[in-house]
Amino acid sequence: MKISRDISVLIKNALLMGFSFRNGVSLFLLSLGSTFMEIFGVTMFLPIFQFIRLKGDIQALSSESNTWEYVITFFNFMGIEITL
Repeated sequence: MKISRDISVLIKNALLMGFSFRNGVSLFLLSLGSTFMEIFGVTMFLPIFQFIRLKGDIQALSSESNTWEYVITFFNFMGIEITL
């Protein structure tokens, strides 16, 4: 397979440049971690976009998603108005 050949060439070149196996695994895990953090960062904007799309209509938000019902309950409990 071409992929396994490419990976073996990559590992061979990394070892020739002085990378240890531990360094390679560390870089891979850092890359994987940053990918998950990026996904988390983008997902934080989804509720904001929903709020903007529905022009701040809290009733429409709560009927659209169960998560919004929990958010609305929490904000009401804390005495905070939901706004941007």
